[in-house]
Amino acid sequence: MDLVSFRYVGHKTIVINVEQKLNSAYNKLNQEKCVHVEPWKGLKEHPGQNRFLANLSYSYGLLTIQIEYRKLESSYVVMFRSPTLFRVMDEGDLLRFQSQFEGPVFASSFIFELFNTELIDFCYEERDRSMDKSKYRHFAVVSDDDFVDIVTYDDEPTITAIDL
Repeated sequence: MDLVSFRYVGHKTIVINVEQKLNSAYNKLNQEKCVHVEPWKGLKEHPGQNRFLANLSYSYGLLTIQIEYRKLESSYVVMFRSPTLFRVMDEGDLLRFQSQFEGPVFASSFIFELFNTELIDFCYEERDRSMDKSKYRHFAVVSDDDFVDIVTYDDEPTITAIDL
């Protein structure tokens, strides 16, 4: 059920969809917040597309993600020690996220660092603002079909290249 509010203009009642207003305000706030995405500087080479998520595991505080390239016969294992938050999303979520930018921002690599994001704000708020906000880091590991958001605290990933 949509939330609605009513505004009276003369003798006519105009129904205003509040959900649309909230979405509009949210989009405006996101544009003002200006999320910035760039390939992670810790990776020396940035292979492009034709990549897929071969494996993802989380055990004893270690998140391991393996990205393989269909044409390069190479693979990368990305490890995060004790991530604060991670979530796996599908291609639809990736397209929705990417739609706020002009052009494809995730085509040039498989790992990116994101700056000034809501997930960093969320993690900071969840810890009752007791941690240093500047030490939170937001990474995205991207394949052609999947998207993994990872937020760490004062940590960065370890990446190992593997020839197949």
